[in-house]
Amino acid sequence: MRIRDKLRLIIVLAMVLGVTVVALLSVSYIQDRRVTQREDAFHQVAAAVFELTLLGNDVVLHPDEERARRQWGRKHQRIGTLLGKAAPQEKRIHSAVERMRGHHRSLGSVFQRLVTVVDQIGVIETLRSQQSERLIGQLAVKAQALVAESTNLVSIIRLEQEEQRIRLGLMIVFVVMLVALFLALLTKLVAQSVLQPVLTLKEGMERIGAGDLDHQVGDHVRDEIGELARSFDTMTRRLKQVTASREELRQEIEARKQAEAREARLGRIMNSSSNEIYVFDADSLSFLNANLGAQGNLGYTLDELLMLGPLDLKPGYTPEGFAELLDPLRRNIKDSVIYETYHRRKDGTIYPVEERLQFMKQELQPVFVAVIQDITERQAAHNALVMATERLKVSNKDLQEFAYVVSHDLQEPLRMVSSYLQLLVRRYGEKLNGDADEFIGFAVDGANRMSSMIDGLLQYSRVETQGKPLQPVKAEPVVDEALANLGLMIKENRAQVSRRPMPEVMADAGQLQRLFQNLIGNALKFRGETAPAIGIDAQPQGGFCRFSVRDNGIGIESRHQDHIFNMFQRLHGRNEYPGLGIGLAVCKRIVERHGGRIWVQSRPGEGSTFHFTLPMASAGPQEAMDDEQPDRG
Repeated sequence: MRIRDKLRLIIVLAMVLGVTVVALLSVSYIQDRRVTQREDAFHQVAAAVFELTLLGNDVVLHPDEERARRQWGRKHQRIGTLLGKAAPQEKRIHSAVERMRGHHRSLGSVFQRLVTVVDQIGVIETLRSQQSERLIGQLAVKAQALVAESTNLVSIIRLEQEEQRIRLGLMIVFVVMLVALFLALLTKLVAQSVLQPVLTLKEGMERIGAGDLDHQVGDHVRDEIGELARSFDTMTRRLKQVTASREELRQEIEARKQAEAREARLGRIMNSSSNEIYVFDADSLSFLNANLGAQGNLGYTLDELLMLGPLDLKPGYTPEGFAELLDPLRRNIKDSVIYETYHRRKDGTIYPVEERLQFMKQELQPVFVAVIQDITERQAAHNALVMATERLKVSNKDLQEFAYVVSHDLQEPLRMVSSYLQLLVRRYGEKLNGDADEFIGFAVDGANRMSSMIDGLLQYSRVETQGKPLQPVKAEPVVDEALANLGLMIKENRAQVSRRPMPEVMADAGQLQRLFQNLIGNALKFRGETAPAIGIDAQPQGGFCRFSVRDNGIGIESRHQDHIFNMFQRLHGRNEYPGLGIGLAVCKRIVERHGGRIWVQSRPGEGSTFHFTLPMASAGPQEAMDDEQPDRG
């Protein structure tokens, strides 16, 4: 029998012995627990009987109070429940419990008769009545009988518990003796199967090392040590047949040193890598070496790995399938094979890997070298990217359908309502009174505002659906074009606008222009009593650029500074300032599409400063994504 099989047999026997010990101890514990619970139940019966006696006296002395009777009934019922749960199979305990149930029923009957007498003749007559005295005496006798039986059963149960504990002690002694016997047999087996053959092999190696090439270890045991002994015998016979000169011997020694140096360098390289690296025999497919990365990731020691092979780690491969995978390397069709599979750790967990296999010879022995990379994070990121892409496709499709509905299905009815109302005014305006004209005006205004709101929603949705890919954009020409579009409004308000130099950012030029145009337009719209003064600034911060649009307008209260970026949020009436309350929501959507943030700093009467961040073009898209966003300040 091979040593591996012996170890497995020993482990199985140890597990069986352990399970047996645990089972015996568990059964003993459960039995002891049941006895303790039964003893507690009978203690509770005795305590409840004592309370019944006191409550019976209260019923006689206070016949008009229902509380004592109800409490007596609940205690009586509680005793019946406890006796009902006590269902032992032992004959002596079972007969005692049956007697207690009889006393319990008699106790109830006597109490009912006592209550009837009390109700009929009153408390004074009850105390003088011989019948009531007899019933009270019977009640006390039955209660004493119940208490006596409970006390007797508690004694019996304690005796039974002591017997069980004695049996448990004997059982533990037996188990300890059994474990000692098992350890003695195990020690003898290891000595006979492993230690003695190893000592024999050691002595033979020492004789061979001393120059006795005629010595044969000759171990015929059919296990790994026997195979090793036969390998030494074969090596000794071959070594004896070789005759080499001193120069050949020196060259062999030099070559061996170089090989050892190469192996040492290879070992250092292997152990410095965080990836898993294995070397396994091309014929037996058993591991010959494994680096520290493999040992740490798999949870095996090197000695444990040397007892395994690649197929022990690959639950998805059969020997035939793995041989087919190695075949192109054996026949030199390919230099390497790269594929993805799953590995199983020592604790049973499965994780995805990418493996690169190469075929080579190590000291004239054909081996395979495998370099394995754990791709759990890469696979999770890929799956998350696929899911996000699918969600984005669905979202874009929904937004496109929504845009179609807004632009066609919702706008047309509003135009029709507005048109027919205006036609009604033109044709019948002279026939309608002033109220009708006012109502029609309200209806037309409402339809127009609803149409404007739908246009705003359409613009909001198109930020994502019709946005162009981000690319390097110079911010200065974009700001200048936004100022040119607002030129008339700037002139009418006699506004002063200043702009500092600005860097190149990753952006959609059209959306960036709209962003600046919305923020500058708001600064002109919500002006104070003095002429508007607007400043536009940009400050690089890490992989981002922080833009600022500052004004001296009416300002915003702090409690409104967060929700002004929501859809249709207005802080003023339409008569004071026109608009739908959608411009800042569009600004926020544009900034977030670019991977940035937008916020405002403001005080009422002192103006506002809107800040937003965009990724720098010089940092590159990925570097900008990796940098942290600048803090608000």
